[in-house]
Amino acid sequence: MGELEQLLALVKQKEMEIADNDSNLEAVENKINKVVSGFKEMQSSIDVKYDKLQSVLAQVKLETETLVLKKEEIDNFLIREEEMGARLREFVRISTEEAEGYRKIVKLRRSLMSSILKSREDKLTLSKKEEKLSGDVKLFQQEVSAARASLQELPSRKSSIQQDIASFKQRIVFIDKRVPELEAEKKVATTARNFKELHE
Repeated sequence: MGELEQLLALVKQKEMEIADNDSNLEAVENKINKVVSGFKEMQSSIDVKYDKLQSVLAQVKLETETLVLKKEEIDNFLIREEEMGARLREFVRISTEEAEGYRKIVKLRRSLMSSILKSREDKLTLSKKEEKLSGDVKLFQQEVSAARASLQELPSRKSSIQQDIASFKQRIVFIDKRVPELEAEKKVATTARNFKELHE
Protein backbone atom coordinates (compact mmCIF):
# COMPACT_ATOMS: atom_id res chain seq x y z
CA MET A 1 0.00 0.00 0.00
CA GLY A 2 2.85 2.32 0.78
CA GLU A 3 4.35 1.81 -2.66
CA LEU A 4 0.95 2.28 -4.27
CA GLU A 5 0.49 5.58 -2.52
CA GLN A 6 3.95 6.63 -3.63
CA LEU A 7 3.11 5.68 -7.18
CA LEU A 8 -0.18 7.60 -7.04
CA ALA A 9 1.68 10.60 -5.63
CA LEU A 10 4.19 10.35 -8.47
CA VAL A 11 1.33 10.04 -11.00
CA LYS A 12 -0.32 13.15 -9.56
CA GLN A 13 2.99 14.94 -9.63
CA LYS A 14 3.52 13.96 -13.28
CA GLU A 15 -0.05 14.95 -14.10
CA MET A 16 0.61 18.32 -12.51
CA GLU A 17 3.83 18.64 -14.48
CA ILE A 18 1.97 17.68 -17.64
CA ALA A 19 -0.69 20.25 -16.82
CA ASP A 20 2.06 22.86 -16.25
CA ASN A 21 3.70 21.83 -19.47
CA ASP A 22 0.37 22.07 -21.29
CA SER A 23 -0.20 25.50 -19.77
CA ASN A 24 3.32 26.61 -20.73
CA LEU A 25 2.86 25.15 -24.18
CA GLU A 26 -0.42 26.98 -24.60
CA ALA A 27 1.20 30.22 -23.44
CA VAL A 28 4.03 29.66 -25.92
CA GLU A 29 1.53 28.90 -28.69
CA ASN A 30 -0.37 32.07 -27.81
CA LYS A 31 2.86 34.04 -27.97
CA ILE A 32 3.71 32.41 -31.28
CA ASN A 33 0.23 33.18 -32.59
CA LYS A 34 0.60 36.80 -31.48
CA VAL A 35 4.02 37.04 -33.09
CA VAL A 36 2.68 35.47 -36.29
CA SER A 37 -0.31 37.79 -36.22
CA GLY A 38 2.02 40.80 -35.67
CA PHE A 39 4.29 39.58 -38.43
CA LYS A 40 1.33 39.30 -40.81
CA GLU A 41 0.21 42.80 -39.89
CA MET A 42 3.78 44.04 -40.37
CA GLN A 43 3.99 42.19 -43.72
CA SER A 44 0.69 43.72 -44.78
CA SER A 45 1.92 47.18 -43.76
CA ILE A 46 5.19 46.56 -45.59
CA ASP A 47 3.25 45.47 -48.67
CA VAL A 48 1.11 48.62 -48.52
CA LYS A 49 4.20 50.79 -48.08
CA TYR A 50 5.93 48.93 -50.91
CA ASP A 51 2.94 49.52 -53.18
CA LYS A 52 2.94 53.20 -52.24
CA LEU A 53 6.66 53.37 -52.87
CA GLN A 54 6.24 51.75 -56.28
CA SER A 55 3.48 54.25 -57.09
CA VAL A 56 5.71 57.15 -56.00
CA LEU A 57 8.60 55.75 -58.03
CA ALA A 58 6.34 55.45 -61.07
CA GLN A 59 5.18 59.06 -60.57
CA VAL A 60 8.79 60.21 -60.18
CA LYS A 61 9.75 58.31 -63.34
CA LEU A 62 6.85 59.91 -65.21
CA GLU A 63 7.79 63.38 -63.94
CA THR A 64 11.44 62.70 -64.83
CA GLU A 65 10.45 61.73 -68.37
CA THR A 66 8.28 64.86 -68.57
CA LEU A 67 11.18 67.00 -67.33
CA VAL A 68 13.49 65.38 -69.91
CA LEU A 69 10.99 66.22 -72.64
CA LYS A 70 10.69 69.76 -71.30
CA LYS A 71 14.48 70.06 -71.24
CA GLU A 72 14.68 68.87 -74.85
CA GLU A 73 12.02 71.42 -75.81
CA ILE A 74 13.92 74.18 -74.00
CA ASP A 75 17.20 73.10 -75.62
CA ASN A 76 15.56 73.11 -79.05
CA PHE A 77 14.01 76.48 -78.32
CA LEU A 78 17.38 77.88 -77.26
CA ILE A 79 18.98 76.49 -80.43
CA ARG A 80 16.26 78.11 -82.55
CA GLU A 81 16.67 81.37 -80.65
CA GLU A 82 20.43 81.26 -81.21
CA GLU A 83 19.92 80.59 -84.92
CA MET A 84 17.40 83.42 -85.09
CA GLY A 85 19.83 85.70 -83.24
CA ALA A 86 22.56 84.79 -85.74
CA ARG A 87 20.19 85.52 -88.65
CA LEU A 88 19.22 88.84 -87.05
CA ARG A 89 22.89 89.76 -86.55
CA GLU A 90 23.56 88.90 -90.21
CA PHE A 91 20.52 90.94 -91.25
CA VAL A 92 21.77 93.90 -89.18
CA ARG A 93 25.22 93.58 -90.77
CA ILE A 94 23.76 93.49 -94.30
CA SER A 95 21.40 96.37 -93.48
CA THR A 96 24.31 98.40 -92.12
CA GLU A 97 26.32 97.76 -95.26
CA GLU A 98 23.35 98.67 -97.45
CA ALA A 99 22.76 101.84 -95.42
CA GLU A 100 26.43 102.74 -95.82
CA GLY A 101 26.09 102.12 -99.58
CA TYR A 102 22.99 104.31 -99.71
CA ARG A 103 24.82 107.06 -97.83
CA LYS A 104 27.66 106.87 -100.33
CA ILE A 105 25.17 106.99 -103.23
CA VAL A 106 23.44 110.01 -101.69
CA LYS A 107 26.82 111.67 -101.22
CA LEU A 108 27.74 110.95 -104.84
CA ARG A 109 24.36 112.21 -106.05
CA ARG A 110 24.82 115.40 -104.06
CA SER A 111 28.32 115.81 -105.46
CA LEU A 112 26.99 115.17 -108.96
CA MET A 113 24.14 117.66 -108.48
CA SER A 114 26.65 120.18 -107.19
CA SER A 115 28.82 119.57 -110.26
CA ILE A 116 25.80 119.90 -112.54
CA LEU A 117 24.74 123.15 -110.87
CA LYS A 118 28.29 124.45 -111.11
CA SER A 119 28.40 123.42 -114.77
CA ARG A 120 25.16 125.31 -115.37
CA GLU A 121 26.57 128.34 -113.61
CA ASP A 122 29.78 128.04 -115.64
CA LYS A 123 27.74 127.66 -118.82
CA LEU A 124 25.72 130.78 -117.94
CA THR A 125 28.92 132.65 -117.12
CA LEU A 126 30.53 131.52 -120.39
CA SER A 127 27.42 132.51 -122.30
CA LYS A 128 27.51 135.95 -120.72
CA LYS A 129 31.24 136.24 -121.43
CA GLU A 130 30.61 135.14 -125.04
CA GLU A 131 27.92 137.76 -125.41
CA LYS A 132 30.20 140.38 -123.90
CA LEU A 133 33.10 139.35 -126.17
CA SER A 134 30.80 139.41 -129.18
CA GLY A 135 29.71 142.89 -128.19
CA ASP A 136 33.34 143.87 -127.72
CA VAL A 137 34.21 142.55 -131.17
CA LYS A 138 31.36 144.45 -132.76
CA LEU A 139 32.34 147.52 -130.82
CA PHE A 140 35.92 147.00 -131.89
CA GLN A 141 34.83 146.66 -135.51
CA GLN A 142 32.86 149.87 -135.20
CA GLU A 143 35.86 151.56 -133.65
CA VAL A 144 38.10 150.28 -136.44
CA SER A 145 35.67 151.58 -139.03
CA ALA A 146 35.47 154.90 -137.25
CA ALA A 147 39.26 154.97 -136.94
CA ARG A 148 39.68 154.25 -140.64
CA ALA A 149 37.22 157.01 -141.47
CA SER A 150 38.99 159.35 -139.11
CA LEU A 151 42.34 158.32 -140.63
CA GLN A 152 41.10 159.23 -144.09
CA GLU A 153 39.50 162.43 -142.93
CA LEU A 154 42.13 163.50 -140.38
CA PRO A 155 45.70 162.69 -141.44
CA SER A 156 46.85 164.60 -138.43
CA ARG A 157 45.44 161.91 -136.14
CA LYS A 158 47.29 159.12 -137.93
CA SER A 159 49.79 158.61 -135.15
CA SER A 160 47.11 158.50 -132.47
CA ILE A 161 45.00 156.15 -134.53
CA GLN A 162 47.99 153.90 -135.14
CA GLN A 163 48.41 153.66 -131.40
CA ASP A 164 44.72 152.82 -131.05
CA ILE A 165 45.11 150.20 -133.76
CA ALA A 166 48.06 148.65 -131.92
CA SER A 167 45.95 148.52 -128.79
CA PHE A 168 43.09 147.01 -130.72
CA LYS A 169 45.43 144.42 -132.21
CA GLN A 170 46.48 143.41 -128.73
CA ARG A 171 42.85 143.03 -127.82
CA ILE A 172 42.28 140.96 -130.97
CA VAL A 173 45.19 138.73 -130.02
CA PHE A 174 43.73 138.40 -126.54
CA ILE A 175 40.31 137.60 -128.02
CA ASP A 176 41.83 135.09 -130.46
CA LYS A 177 43.57 133.38 -127.55
CA ARG A 178 40.43 133.54 -125.46
CA VAL A 179 38.13 132.07 -128.13
CA PRO A 180 39.70 128.53 -127.98
CA GLU A 181 39.48 128.65 -124.18
CA LEU A 182 35.83 129.62 -124.46
CA GLU A 183 35.25 126.80 -126.93
CA ALA A 184 36.90 124.36 -124.52
CA GLU A 185 34.76 125.65 -121.65
CA LYS A 186 31.67 125.31 -123.85
CA LYS A 187 32.63 121.70 -124.58
CA VAL A 188 33.04 121.03 -120.85
CA ALA A 189 29.64 122.57 -120.18
CA THR A 190 28.10 120.56 -123.04
CA THR A 191 29.65 117.35 -121.70
CA ALA A 192 28.31 118.06 -118.20
CA ARG A 193 24.84 118.77 -119.63
CA ASN A 194 24.90 115.53 -121.64
CA PHE A 195 26.09 113.61 -118.56
CA LYS A 196 23.23 115.07 -116.51
CA GLU A 197 20.63 114.30 -119.19
CA LEU A 198 22.02 110.76 -119.48
CA HIS A 199 21.62 110.07 -115.76
CA GLU A 200 18.26 111.77 -115.28
